[in-house]
Amino acid sequence: MYFLPERVSGFELAKEIMVLDSWNLVGVFGYMFLHADFVHLAGNMYLLWVFGNAMCSKITGYAYIPLFILFGVVAAGFHNLIDARPAVGASGALFGVVGFYFALYPTNKISCLWFMYSRAGTFEISAHLLVGFWVVQDIAGLFGAPSPIAHMAHISGFLVGLVVGYWLLITGRIAMYDYDLKTLPDLIQ
Repeated sequence: MYFLPERVSGFELAKEIMVLDSWNLVGVFGYMFLHADFVHLAGNMYLLWVFGNAMCSKITGYAYIPLFILFGVVAAGFHNLIDARPAVGASGALFGVVGFYFALYPTNKISCLWFMYSRAGTFEISAHLLVGFWVVQDIAGLFGAPSPIAHMAHISGFLVGLVVGYWLLITGRIAMYDYDLKTLPDLIQ
């Protein structure tokens, strides 16, 4: 049974139960739908828009949601094994989407937006460089000073997304077209 002080409102109770904290089943699924603040939510939604659209274009919407949840649950499991701190955010599941994208489009160019003081602009970078930078940054974060980022959730989400995307490609369950650039299996062969 879960005991909380009586003064906790229903919303606060739901929020507390949905935090990834140990192996609480509601938390293992619910943490993906809570975020630390608006910037955290906005950043995740932006990346989901960029990488999620590419993933969804190759699989049905019916497969997208279960895969997203699978990525998030695997990320939660690895986070619980490595780091006992409570966590919130869809980043583990989102990195699964990024891993899936990377299996399909490792050499595609990604347009990035930058801001500096009163100036802004865009630049293009290859997916393998951008995604590789993020993965290396998370690996370094595992061994660096403690931070509020769940690095193991990012890495494990990315790896499960990469494996699922790679497997769907090599089994022919995802159709790539002549105009698509090389996939990860194409580059490895």
